[in-house]
Amino acid sequence: MAPFFDSILPIFLVVALGYGAGRWGLLDRPVAAALNRFVYLFAVPALLFRLAARAPFADFDLTLLGVMVGSELLVYGAAGLTAKVLFGLGRREALLAGFAAAFVNHVFLVLPIVIWLFGEAAALPIVAQATVDTAIIYTLTTTLLDLVAHKANPLRGALRATATNPALIAVAAGAAFNLLGLPFVKGLDLFSGFLGDAAAPSALIALGVILAGDGGVPTRRGLPWFLAGAKLVVHPLVALTLMTLAGLDIAATRPSLMVAAGPSATLAMVLATRYHLMVDSVARTILITTAVSLGTITLVALW
Repeated sequence: MAPFFDSILPIFLVVALGYGAGRWGLLDRPVAAALNRFVYLFAVPALLFRLAARAPFADFDLTLLGVMVGSELLVYGAAGLTAKVLFGLGRREALLAGFAAAFVNHVFLVLPIVIWLFGEAAALPIVAQATVDTAIIYTLTTTLLDLVAHKANPLRGALRATATNPALIAVAAGAAFNLLGLPFVKGLDLFSGFLGDAAAPSALIALGVILAGDGGVPTRRGLPWFLAGAKLVVHPLVALTLMTLAGLDIAATRPSLMVAAGPSATLAMVLATRYHLMVDSVARTILITTAVSLGTITLVALW
């Protein structure tokens, strides 16, 4: 039960705090939107910069990393396209649906469980995946969401979206900082860590507020459960298949497989609020996957 009390319960308590604040009228949706805007513009970029600047790139297992990112991209594309057909989603909604079905809550939920079960040595593959995921999948999603919105002048929109994307700027700056071998001094560590650590609690409070005001009915019936199934069932199976095809030792790569069985990340909620897309459905997807993932992660750990 330690993983539950150490990792999952605290997340639910923060969501519950936001839910209570929403129900009691202490916070409302405009406040939740402002919180998510803060996360999108400041907290997440600080987190991404810190990850990229400190990542031990030379120690990454590129084969395992390629398999895991490949599994995410496959689930991302398949879930997004299927949801577009089944639920009549627009292009931006399909992008967000794919993101919610593929992007996992690595750092704040799965990582503590893996360390508790296997020790700190097992953390490196997850740190590597979190770094690459945020640098590629999250940044790519925000860029594509901006590009699709600029129909009149796509080239101009593309350049502007790329040049002003906070996540892309943060990742590029962090990677350059890392590759140039610049010292990550204590003050910079404190600044980026202090600001980046605010991302998760702020997003979770906003999630609770949104759930409190959704009226109990998601935007599209069945969509949250479809995305939850893609995240918790399809994603681990795809990852396992690719691991087998790549000849990887499944027992040794179990921590990474636990990541595939983890819940949707709160960053999906940040994007939903930022772009005003399927807010209620994404909120419910995160809630469902977080609740059920204790079982899926445990199954993978014991398998």
